[in-house]
Amino acid sequence: MARKREGRVRESLSRLRTLGKEYAGTPHEQHLMMLQLLKQDPDRSIEDVAERIGCSSRTIKRWWKVYQEQGLDLLVGLPQRPTDSRKNPDDLAELTDNLLNNRITTRDQVRRWLDEHEAGDI
Repeated sequence: MARKREGRVRESLSRLRTLGKEYAGTPHEQHLMMLQLLKQDPDRSIEDVAERIGCSSRTIKRWWKVYQEQGLDLLVGLPQRPTDSRKNPDDLAELTDNLLNNRITTRDQVRRWLDEHEAGDI
């Protein structure tokens, strides 16, 4: 039997749906889909969420951990909006990788990384 997932989704389903529309077509769309599924059914398994979204259980576990420890701001990068096409997508990919692999874990570290890479508000 699968271990019960710790924690809960704090935002309202309405808020998550609104954000989902704003972030449609971005990498954050899947993060918000995960939160919506878990909000709709708090007993839903990580494996079920992964299957519905089309990614691995390991990825969902990483995203859930980021959300539980750092909140929606870090998971989705709020107040950022979908990326500007003039921004370097490699910067965003590198930052995302650092966040998901726990090399950057606080807002201050994110700000410092952005300053060092002159990435502004990617």
